[in-house]
Amino acid sequence: LGRVLRKDEYSGKIFHLTPENSESFTFLFEWVIAKGQTVGQVKKEILFAAKKQHMLDIAYKKSRLRLKNWKNPCKVYLDDQKFGDDITVTNNFEIFLQDLGEGEIVTNSNQLCLFVKRWCPSTLTLTPFHEVVLNMPIIDELKKKLSEEFDIPKEFVEVAYLKGSFPCDMNILDIQNELEWNHNTNSTESWPLNIYQDGSVFLYRDSREPLKELTLEEKKEINQRENIRLGKFSTKSHSPRRERALKIYLDTSPGKSDEVCGD
Repeated sequence: LGRVLRKDEYSGKIFHLTPENSESFTFLFEWVIAKGQTVGQVKKEILFAAKKQHMLDIAYKKSRLRLKNWKNPCKVYLDDQKFGDDITVTNNFEIFLQDLGEGEIVTNSNQLCLFVKRWCPSTLTLTPFHEVVLNMPIIDELKKKLSEEFDIPKEFVEVAYLKGSFPCDMNILDIQNELEWNHNTNSTESWPLNIYQDGSVFLYRDSREPLKELTLEEKKEINQRENIRLGKFSTKSHSPRRERALKIYLDTSPGKSDEVCGD
């Protein structure tokens, strides 16, 4: 920022979290946070700078700051928490500014805030991201919340955890059968989930909804479209391997056994 840091000041970067865009985040600016500042104070200053420098008009009550870990949105910061006391801050920190579109749903730091999308197998589509907050880190509570919010009887709610970096995108042709929809564990903190922090992504579905039937040509077209969307630009078509003639060479020189070589 063009000046020497004072005692208990730390420099880092602020990013705008945009989960539904092709790029899930954009860099906004470098920033300095002082030990003892509240999240609310820092957020207010960041919002002012974001509007002035990037024409981002985001309401204070409908936004949050959260930890950025590589590409992943992680721990949600509450407005009354203090940097240096409640939140560890170091130089080269990275923080997301998130536009919630509504009021904050996280009310204490012990809650678990997850991203969810609904998988609709009958149309092969996904809904936009939605956040769900759990008071206890258990799959049963996640299913209960989804049942209440989206009017699916709990016994028909199935969930699958998406691994990898946010936004955890994948080919839609693989979603129905390649994911583990019924986890053996009920705790999100147990293997194979091992989720200890906000920002993990789950898909959910209504188990009663049938899968859309596709012709081979439709599958091929969708797969090509998905490969382009996911950045896999190969357009090579898979064709049966052509058989090559087998050539047999006979070596009749003394002292050597016969050999058969495939070219």
